Amino acid sequence: MMEREKYFDNACGVLILYMILLHCSIHFGFDDTSFMSFFRHVFFFFMPWFFFKNGYFFKLSERKVLAKNSFNRLIKPYLKWMLIGHLIYCIFLCVSGFFDWKLYVIYPLKQLVCDSALVGNLPLWFLLSLFLVRLLANELLQFRFNLIVVILLLGIICYISYIFSPLRFILLSNVPTGLFFFLSGYIIKNNSNIISEKSSIVQHIMTTCPIIIYLSIVCLEPSYVDMRVNILWEGSYVYWLIGSILACLTINTICKMRIFDRLGLGYIGRNSMMFYVSHWVILYIIHICIAILTNMGFDVPIKSFV
Repeated sequence: MMEREKYFDNACGVLILYMILLHCSIHFGFDDTSFMSFFRHVFFFFMPWFFFKNGYFFKLSERKVLAKNSFNRLIKPYLKWMLIGHLIYCIFLCVSGFFDWKLYVIYPLKQLVCDSALVGNLPLWFLLSLFLVRLLANELLQFRFNLIVVILLLGIICYISYIFSPLRFILLSNVPTGLFFFLSGYIIKNNSNIISEKSSIVQHIMTTCPIIIYLSIVCLEPSYVDMRVNILWEGSYVYWLIGSILACLTINTICKMRIFDRLGLGYIGRNSMMFYVSHWVILYIIHICIAILTNMGFDVPIKSFV
């Protein structure tokens, strides 16, 4: 495997583990602790990175071919694991004595339309969003627009979306933001040869500067956005938008260190889809079992997740 693929796998493994930790904190009630606050400040860029990575490896395709491949890769697991999550949610309702048919049909349909996922597997919003981002990016790249101008315009759209958030349909919030990071990854990848042609001193400066700026944001102006709904939780939206790109470059650089190869993170990164689509369902089952065994109420915050 090429070095490039290895360090992307390592970075993916790190961020998938952080995502699972974050969702554990939501399910089990320690999301407001200083422990999680620290990790949110450090990994404020974790959802942008997944769009960035997909853009980095993206290649222009014929429209129908891209749609078919993206459907098989993203929408099929989206539908499969959404159904699994919903079945578990329905079983919990039955066990808990809730038999109002609206809870099984009407509420989930409204949530699916507005939130792009169901309570039984909420993180799946990303797969639908990425599917749309890939199709939009392919169309934009076919026209050979000036991508720097496109990125700047998308940044403005993201900021306007943030001002009016939360929007009724969350895809209106996260698709422009996802496209911003996706095309950023694409631009950086397709201009990487320019950096490689520079002198070693210039390359070192261009590698070090993103790390310094990223650490400065973490220490001086920690900024955190719930990318799913494009809502600012803390800090500055502009710092988050720009800082996330620099943070993506930073973690990719750090994960080139050989120690990451020895930690098994590459395995998690290479199998990230399975971890991504299944972890919320597993946490949901554990949460339900604990609630039933301890006779405690069950109340997973269905809006507060990333």
